[in-house]
Amino acid sequence: MKNKELKTAYKNYVFDLYGTLIDIRTDENDPELWFKTAIFMGENGAPYRPEELKTEYEAAVREELGQPSEDPAVCSVEISVERIFAKLYRLKGIEADPERVRQTCIFFRISSMKRFRLFPGVKEQLKELREKGAGLYLLTNAQRVFTEKEIGILGLEPYFDGILMSSDHGFRKPDQRFYRLLFDTFGIDPSESVMIGDDRTSDIYGGQCAGMAVFHVVHDKIQEAGEADGVRDHGRPVYKWQ
Repeated sequence: MKNKELKTAYKNYVFDLYGTLIDIRTDENDPELWFKTAIFMGENGAPYRPEELKTEYEAAVREELGQPSEDPAVCSVEISVERIFAKLYRLKGIEADPERVRQTCIFFRISSMKRFRLFPGVKEQLKELREKGAGLYLLTNAQRVFTEKEIGILGLEPYFDGILMSSDHGFRKPDQRFYRLLFDTFGIDPSESVMIGDDRTSDIYGGQCAGMAVFHVVHDKIQEAGEADGVRDHGRPVYKWQ
């Protein structure tokens, strides 16, 4: 399917964010990240050694996630990074106020970043879709505490009619509750809509379970959507967002 066909075939276009519109790379295994964050938290009254902080952070994440569902479309839990860091402060006897927790989350995110930019042509494509009268929506597995700022920094917010972030609701794609929330909140008919994303489970499998057409974004090459990719519905279009 050519780009022109994509731009005229659907009433609503639902986009993933990271890996689809934003080219980002973070590294939470980087020792320097934990060294810097330990210093930051120590300056805020919670002394950690870097390796201790990493261990406690990962344990808190596992606790929030709980036991994974056999089918992530039925239940896929989202953590709150703010709750995680609030807990890490409490482990050191600090009842951190929301602003201190927010600043810690943002510092952690910035320190983990290795690359952050829009993929080429994103704004031009979004602008063209808007000019054609399409509804544009963002359904993202993301933490509002830093994602909201990142969307603003890159100037993406004006292009969308609605934005939903998983951290606000406690579940994430491909959980069908997240897709139903999108449909109900914005009055979207899934049969008139397409899910565009890079993740085979969250976006492709999740979008198909929700009754949407799907486009698999692969930035380095176009791949066929088939059984080998874990995509159940053969013959779905695959779109290269470039």
